[in-house]
Amino acid sequence: MANYDLKKFKSWIEKTIANIDGAVKETDEMQTAFNSEYVNKFKLGYDSLLSRISDETVKMYFNKTLDKSSAFGKSLSDKIKVKTVELTKRKTELEKQLGEIEKRLKSIKESNTKLISELKKVNPELNEEEESLKTIVSRHEGSAMTLKKNIETMRKGLGFFYNYFTISKLKKNLLKEIEKIKSEKDKLFKVRTKYFEIKSVADSEITDLEKNYGHNLSTAAAIRQELSALQSGFETACVLESAVALLEDIPQETVMELSAKIAGIADLLKMRTVKKDYEKSLKMVAEEIGFLNGIKSGFTNLAKTADSLLTQYNQYSSYLKAINLNISEKCEAFSNNFKNFANKIVDDAKLSKTPADFLSLVAPFHKDLLNETVVKSVFEEIAGSIKSATAAWK
Repeated sequence: MANYDLKKFKSWIEKTIANIDGAVKETDEMQTAFNSEYVNKFKLGYDSLLSRISDETVKMYFNKTLDKSSAFGKSLSDKIKVKTVELTKRKTELEKQLGEIEKRLKSIKESNTKLISELKKVNPELNEEEESLKTIVSRHEGSAMTLKKNIETMRKGLGFFYNYFTISKLKKNLLKEIEKIKSEKDKLFKVRTKYFEIKSVADSEITDLEKNYGHNLSTAAAIRQELSALQSGFETACVLESAVALLEDIPQETVMELSAKIAGIADLLKMRTVKKDYEKSLKMVAEEIGFLNGIKSGFTNLAKTADSLLTQYNQYSSYLKAINLNISEKCEAFSNNFKNFANKIVDDAKLSKTPADFLSLVAPFHKDLLNETVVKSVFEEIAGSIKSATAAWK
């Protein structure tokens, strides 16, 4: 058991977080390598081989060269019955979906046409109103200009004195014209603003409708393609999907019955095992990344606690007793094990080609490290140690 003062305890927490970061980094790289190797290489070869063997199996079925009394033949017949019901239901669902999408497409098209029509209708109406207001503004601006010139002429020399009452009247008329100009310009501004607001809203709605139309159009195309395949070759689709399902799942000895007439069966079975290992590995690394990040979050909170305790002690060390925390060998091993885990999977380039080896390597760590019960007990121990140590401050 290790005995740490606050400073060393904080360092131990930080070291553990660094070890976890290393494990996360290697697991991330392992996930990337698996995805690259599986998706870009292995799966292409596997899918190609599966497709060829499935096609040959379908041909044997229709050519009546497939022994229907064999284990594979019986399994295929049973599977076809199930698949027929399944694909009949699927065909009905697709027809319903296509009908709904076609209704949506029609509705979207009608809404789009209506919006464009309304915008075209609003445009001349507002244009006419704008031109009318511009004429009114222009007329009042002309009147105001004339009044202003008359006032300036009458004010010359002693005209200001002799024409005082006339000038006063003209000024009042000028103010009225200015107010009228302001009022009409406000109306003009509102008309223009209204048009731009209507156009902006309409443009936005039209853009959304066009996006929605495009999305529904591509969805409809995909449904039509699938539906067309089912409608034109329903029995073939039932047999093909049944064959694929059996080739991927039923016992190897049953699939091997086809090896006398179809080449590559043994290779497919080997690849089938590797595929399952890839699927397990991809699922596992995703879970590991999530689990490691969860553990890191817990230790990050512990680091904040350690930092807070150290700050308190440094501030009030004159009357706070120095405290030490006991960290068990189990917790020490837990901390170091993240580094061991990272070191085990560091060769992602090699392991990504042999997922079974990866599964074998990480299995012990899922027992002793990436295990909810183990993690919970470690955090409980550390929390208990903190509680016991800080009791001296109360």
